[in-house]
Amino acid sequence: MLSHEQLLHFAEHGWVLEEDVFEESQIDAYKDGLERMAEEFEAAPSGSGDIVGVTAMVNYERIFRDWIMTPNILEANRQLMGAEIKYECCHATIKSPHPDRETERDQLR
Repeated sequence: MLSHEQLLHFAEHGWVLEEDVFEESQIDAYKDGLERMAEEFEAAPSGSGDIVGVTAMVNYERIFRDWIMTPNILEANRQLMGAEIKYECCHATIKSPHPDRETERDQLR
């Protein structure tokens, strides 16, 4: 469930960061699945070249169906949208990490 501060942040900025939703092993599995899908379907880089878009991954592997059904994510979306959620489509973005993300994490957010 999103805190009052997170809801205020969303109202002001249009996004909210919810940390510690996934375990490291889950994150690694999602990354691996996205990379496999990008390679298999030859996803093309867009923009600056360090971003690759992947679509319809929910139909690709079971882990992605589990991903969108994560209770914390579903509850946060219910809080923000105020309605029952209906699946329409799914997109993911693979982006190369910023080279200074380890030393300047807060500034890069």
